[in-house]
Amino acid sequence: MAQTKKNRKYYSKNIKERFLDEIYSDDKTKQTNSYIFYKTAERMENHLGKDIYEFTEDEMESLLHSLEARSFQSISRYVSTISKYLDWSIDEEMVYDNMNILKQYKFVGQELSKYVHKIAVNKKYISEEELDEILDVLSINAQDDAIFVLLWEGVKGKGLSELVNLKVSDIDGNILNLTDADGSKRKLQVSDKTIEVIDDAIEQEEYLAYSDNAIAKARKLIKTDYVLRKSNKKTKDATSAQTIIQRINRLGVRQDNPFLTAEGIWWSGMINLARKIKEEKGLLENNDFENIMIKFNCLTNSKHKYSYIHKVKAIIEENL
Repeated sequence: MAQTKKNRKYYSKNIKERFLDEIYSDDKTKQTNSYIFYKTAERMENHLGKDIYEFTEDEMESLLHSLEARSFQSISRYVSTISKYLDWSIDEEMVYDNMNILKQYKFVGQELSKYVHKIAVNKKYISEEELDEILDVLSINAQDDAIFVLLWEGVKGKGLSELVNLKVSDIDGNILNLTDADGSKRKLQVSDKTIEVIDDAIEQEEYLAYSDNAIAKARKLIKTDYVLRKSNKKTKDATSAQTIIQRINRLGVRQDNPFLTAEGIWWSGMINLARKIKEEKGLLENNDFENIMIKFNCLTNSKHKYSYIHKVKAIIEENL
């Protein structure tokens, strides 16, 4: 059973919690970093019977491999947090040689790429053929199909809010009127195929749940104003992001791809659109990338705009 935020177990719990309280004032940041220590305990500390500030260089390398980071950004975040913890441990005189081994060259910059989980990277994104396999073969619920095609088209929002908030009344022909978490609105044109899937999801009356890769009994879907709905719940409120994530996870198991995520499906749609534009034009220009980012609602006007465009271009070009 997965650990909740409240019952996560760390090695040297009192020390880790003191570090988190002293270094991070923001509760959300504190919770994010606490999960890293849950993983270090589960993967290595409990087995070795010692805290990570006591790890040898070889043990630290084994730990970083065992974390199974799905991207360079993830492993960089893990190393940054653990390195801060080692520095703090040195200041607290818990490290006898006063050396933070994560500041060696092999744990810095692009050297960290070797600790990214290769299978996770290969399975993070799906092709259009794999999407069709999920929709036509593996999925047995139009409600689940709708999640996949909407993400593929660029519907996401902060915390999946554009998916959660989508109402039947928000559909105007092939135009979706989307609402993000902060109340901001935008219009998105989608394909005929996506509209057909959405219509089927709206009409679905029972949800066939999966259990250990098998089909369990049907559950009644509550009729609400929303496209994506809960099953066996009396409330007519919108569904939750957690429900959407769970449905994606179950289909990932059926596809033998535990690395399937909402973020990955969304990125896959972006990569697929770029591939089609390149096939038509023979190349991708800067305005093509900007138009793709506008469709997927990730073209920020902040001071980080151009660095984020560079990041998107790099991910797309790497996966074409």
